[in-house]
Amino acid sequence: MSQHQVPRSLIWGDIVKGEENYMDRLLAIIQTVTGFIGAASVVGAAVLGIYSSVSRKNKLSLTSRKPVWQWIIGCITILLVSTSIYYLAASQSPVNVHPPSTGTQRSNSTTTIATPTPSPKPTQPSYPRLATIYQGTIANITVNARSTLALTSIVQNQSQISGNVVLGPGWIGNGPFIGTIESNGSVRFTDNSTDGASIIIFRGSLHSDGSLGGTYTIPSRNDEGSWETTSS
Repeated sequence: MSQHQVPRSLIWGDIVKGEENYMDRLLAIIQTVTGFIGAASVVGAAVLGIYSSVSRKNKLSLTSRKPVWQWIIGCITILLVSTSIYYLAASQSPVNVHPPSTGTQRSNSTTTIATPTPSPKPTQPSYPRLATIYQGTIANITVNARSTLALTSIVQNQSQISGNVVLGPGWIGNGPFIGTIESNGSVRFTDNSTDGASIIIFRGSLHSDGSLGGTYTIPSRNDEGSWETTSS
């Protein structure tokens, strides 16, 4: 969702770090050369001073007296030794021209903030709507008998349904029912009769033409049959 980006501060930090290393080396070289020139100047001045003093005192020339050359060679040796010691000391102790800052550094990096994707809310299933009253017929296959059937006072709350079963004359099993309807239109409800009959379990479907029907069983008596109704 979010793309990885290389912060500008990292790239700029590498460039600055390279420049700092270059400046450290350059400053060390400059210090070495400056020290060399300074030491040479000091030793040269000392040599000239000694030579002038000796010449005035003993009235010697560069070509006529040997001790003067010994003084010059000794001074040059001192100059070379001093320069070598200084160069080694300078190379072992590089100067950092950019000391670490104790303050808060400001970053120029671009921060990409990923916007969280909201989780989709679960979709509530849609249930077919039943009519308030259905009327039709019921057939008992076990005893080969038929009668009328009415489902009345139907109330539906999402998948929950309830109502009353009303059978024709001579049939028992009248009473309230409760059950469910699925999103595909299949129904299942139980008839708890109030006239002494056993529990009847109805199964069926709501058809595309609006009719409602299926099969039923009476588990305690091993009776079974079919039923068909239409909305009124």
